[in-house]
Amino acid sequence: MTKGRSGKLHPAYYVGAILIVLLSFPLYIHFYTPIPRVPNKRICNTIHESIGAPLLIAHRGSRSIAPENTIKAFETSLALGANVLEFDVHLTKDDQLVIIHDETLERTTNGKGEVRNYTVDQLKEFDAAFNFAALGEISLGEPGIIQKPEPGMYYPLRSKGIQIPTLDEYFEKFLGIPFVVEVKNDDMFAVEKLLQTFDKYDRKLKEEGKSMKDLVMIASNYCDLLHRVKEISDYCVAACEREATMFSVLSLFKIYTWWHSAVEVPSVEIFQIPTFHVGVSLDTPEFIDNAHTFGQRVQYWVVNDPDHMKQLFESKADGIFTDRVDLGIQILKQMNISLEPKLFGNTQLSEVKYYAPYQMYIELHTCTAFGCYIASALLGDIKTTLYFTIVLILLALWKCRAKLILLNDD
Repeated sequence: MTKGRSGKLHPAYYVGAILIVLLSFPLYIHFYTPIPRVPNKRICNTIHESIGAPLLIAHRGSRSIAPENTIKAFETSLALGANVLEFDVHLTKDDQLVIIHDETLERTTNGKGEVRNYTVDQLKEFDAAFNFAALGEISLGEPGIIQKPEPGMYYPLRSKGIQIPTLDEYFEKFLGIPFVVEVKNDDMFAVEKLLQTFDKYDRKLKEEGKSMKDLVMIASNYCDLLHRVKEISDYCVAACEREATMFSVLSLFKIYTWWHSAVEVPSVEIFQIPTFHVGVSLDTPEFIDNAHTFGQRVQYWVVNDPDHMKQLFESKADGIFTDRVDLGIQILKQMNISLEPKLFGNTQLSEVKYYAPYQMYIELHTCTAFGCYIASALLGDIKTTLYFTIVLILLALWKCRAKLILLNDD
């Protein structure tokens, strides 16, 4: 240990010792002090409590077994037993909201170009099921029976009149069903238009003693849009990408509960996160428990493997987004969890058909927030990141030691 000419330790060592004690104290609190669970009484819990079961969320209407984001897909998912629908909205040229995921038309329709460059009437000319491929047809009336009109892949719903739906058309058909809507445009007008539409149909719901705020969860990658929703409405809002990234990073390094016991708990009610990102698993029981500590909910996307679904439900995940509602229902039945199918009009189960998927989708997250890019870069190879971090700390300590020796020699 380096001493000065007087034989006493340099003051820097005392400062270092004090810092170590101060830094150790919160770690002691983190590991040895129980953290009380804080009930979150905000509106998002109302949705979960009213359903009373894990949320089986039909991602784009369960896009593997029906043409995504169409009325046909939503009907199919509800008939199978989904208790929540999920869809995306884009603005059109005439400032209307239509239900479609991509900003362009090519992937799902026979159209070309950006959605924003077409009016609703023009978009109605395109076939929303044009690129939906399947291997066969399955009837709910005869489970397990697959009819194959032709061998291999085919396009069962082309030229069947399936259109890109407007948000108004969705509510005319499914008003009263819980749903998640993701705003794809980074445009405040899109949010204002969305809330205006909600308010319009909320008046209809109130005539039946219901409320739109008990049915909707709003999502977006863009924090400014979601924060604006919180400012001007009472609707349930999921965490934006920046908030979800903070939750994931703090949970990964096992300091989420400590961090928010020391500072204000964020006013986030629902985290909708992928099960993994850049090779890091985010679907552990610890992640879920971290959120539940503060009365927050965790919903995972997109889960299509039955074993993975079961793991998440057993870990008390609050919901999963899936392209395979049919498989999700099977898992819930095995776990003795019943979800009542919601049928419409005179539709009978025997009349409902869905399709054996041609392909299984793997949903990969693409960052839009700067913090997400940084976290992805660091966590993409966490071992290398930690190695270089340790090396930099050691180099910094060595440099400080060298300076202290020079000071003592003086």
